[in-house]
Amino acid sequence: MGELSKTIGEKGELLVNNFLSIIGWNNFQDGESIDCHLADNHKRAGTKKRNTHGIDVFCSFRSQMQDYTLDNIVLSVKYTSKSYPANPSSLFKEHFKDLAQTMECYMKSDLRAQNNEDYEMSGINGANDTGVLFWLIMISSQSRML
Repeated sequence: MGELSKTIGEKGELLVNNFLSIIGWNNFQDGESIDCHLADNHKRAGTKKRNTHGIDVFCSFRSQMQDYTLDNIVLSVKYTSKSYPANPSSLFKEHFKDLAQTMECYMKSDLRAQNNEDYEMSGINGANDTGVLFWLIMISSQSRML
């Protein structure tokens, strides 16, 4: 069951990567991992503490809205074969909490520091850091019947 879930998750990330390419975001990294700086606070149910956070997709580029500013985008992709629940609020909160915790540690991460440093000599003097959640479901061909 775990292998199927992993395969579905990878397909979701591929869908998001393709979407980003279509809208012109071609320079992104996927499959990044950062250290957790609040291991006890960010622990998952049933675990002692958390060591890392996975970043499904990371994009960084000069802002098109603000001069001398870098836009860093951390994307979390949730893709499942199950349909959305009738009352999605608790599952959404779970996904959003995971992204918020990832962003909290991203702000202190080597990935952010190195990325911002890479742009330092190009006139960049500030950064906007944004988390984006993609929550998608897989629609089977059988369920497309009208």
